[in-house]
Amino acid sequence: MAYDLHIVQADLNLEKWLSFVSENSDLKIQHQVEAINPFTNEIIIMQTPNSAISTTGIIYQFNEREDEILITISSPDDEDIPSLKIVANELGGILIGDEGEEY
Repeated sequence: MAYDLHIVQADLNLEKWLSFVSENSDLKIQHQVEAINPFTNEIIIMQTPNSAISTTGIIYQFNEREDEILITISSPDDEDIPSLKIVANELGGILIGDEGEEY
């Protein structure tokens, strides 16, 4: 089962997120991702509006919920956590796990 990490911040909105990504040379907006089905070799395209990808391949998913906005990182490697904490800090947020623990 995958374990996700989330950057949470009460003061984040879409405009601030897009501005942050555009000003960060390690990130670029990626509105869709492609994968290949290993059984059929079919190309699968998934829409990921306002998500970003880092130069190291980490995908940051922008999620707007009823009462909050968060950035989700699915199944990061342990060695990714320090850089994720830096991004969270630069956004003025905190990095938490699925069970609410702070990193």
